Amino acid sequence: MPFELKIKNIGKLDDAEICLDRFTVLAGPNNSGKSFVSKTVYSVVNALNQDYVNQFFLTLIDEIRGIAWRFDIASNHRSADRDGRHLIDIDEITQQLEADVEHRHFRSTKTIEETLSHFAGQIDKIVDQFEIMEGLGDEYKNELKGIKNRIAQQSAHAVFKQALSDELQRNFVSSFQVPHVSHIQNDHEESLIVDIDKIGKFEYLNGQFKSEKLNSWPASAHGFSTIVFLESPICLKLIKALDHPSFDFSHRLGRSGRPPISGIPGYFLELAKMLKYDRVGEMAFPDLYQKLTNDEIMGGRLTVSENGTICFQDNGRRFSMPITASGIANIGMLALLIERKILDKDSLLFVDEPEAHLHPGWQVVLAESLFELARHGVHVVIATHSLEILKWLEVHVKKNPDDKGFVALNQFPVSGPSLFDNTEHDEFENKLSSIKQELSRPFADLYVDGL
Repeated sequence: MPFELKIKNIGKLDDAEICLDRFTVLAGPNNSGKSFVSKTVYSVVNALNQDYVNQFFLTLIDEIRGIAWRFDIASNHRSADRDGRHLIDIDEITQQLEADVEHRHFRSTKTIEETLSHFAGQIDKIVDQFEIMEGLGDEYKNELKGIKNRIAQQSAHAVFKQALSDELQRNFVSSFQVPHVSHIQNDHEESLIVDIDKIGKFEYLNGQFKSEKLNSWPASAHGFSTIVFLESPICLKLIKALDHPSFDFSHRLGRSGRPPISGIPGYFLELAKMLKYDRVGEMAFPDLYQKLTNDEIMGGRLTVSENGTICFQDNGRRFSMPITASGIANIGMLALLIERKILDKDSLLFVDEPEAHLHPGWQVVLAESLFELARHGVHVVIATHSLEILKWLEVHVKKNPDDKGFVALNQFPVSGPSLFDNTEHDEFENKLSSIKQELSRPFADLYVDGL
């Protein structure tokens, strides 16, 4: 069944209602808000799909480690006090805390409460060390006690809410590459709202996200095996991402409370991490992989070397990405995701302008391939202005009317509700006809001018 997305006060979207389903199409001209929708949904769902409580504790560890380092510099007593008594190794404590957190899966309030208690105990050990230093550690000891008091006042539910708020901010900043979430708010006096039916409502105002209506906290937040966002020219940016100094950076919040901007959207870095490793098991879609890589289409495949270099391999020859056609890169990336077992029936795939760099024939191939993934359970969201892709969709649902049941078609610019019953033939056809008419208007105008 389709479900509803409501967006308010984000970029081009003042008040929009979008329909989402297994195959979601966001269609319209450039600069109409399609990418805002894609990046917004990605930012929210990817945040929910992460161990964001884990990140909350890692941020606390960063605070503790920062205090300890400043104390260490001020006191010049790293390993022993003046009487030669050996002190607790603060690095060892924080490293052990980090290892404990990174191996935990926070799926219950009990686990969060146990971790909060463990943190309080470890902070006590560090405070005891500062006590030995005959007053040198008073300033830092008080800062640590402040952290402990914050922990003591936190409930598991409050930790969850704060951790999710932080993760949402990181994702929005990273996806949109803005200094702060407020930069994509149209009206700073009004809330930025993302309300996704069956998932939750997220409201941003005054520097914080608040969440409501989350289902089955927190287990239902981890519903997708992988979430992938493809944006052209994909491979050229991925080359930068794979070698980027922040490749393994966790994007933790700094002391300012703001995540850093890397210059590369976070979804590229996430994809680069996925491509580094070949997963175990069988390909989920071997027939589609064979179709994309056969001689009639690419006649080769993309490969990822051990050092992260992406190349196009054709009959034993290897070509670096800068000299490989961009169309090959786009088609090849989808095949590579299948080959590396990144995509399966529980994946969520966003593709921004799948038609980029593809001639009409390959646009049709890519449309067929993405629809095939959706038919087998992958949730696919495409933002497009391609008449070829839309015409293929029109012909396909005419031949296969049952497939219309999992297509969500949305016209941009959005004006008012865009929800509709996909099973109603006339409504689907009318919506599709309206989109095609708007996108083909420039060609029609030129044709009339040429008569």
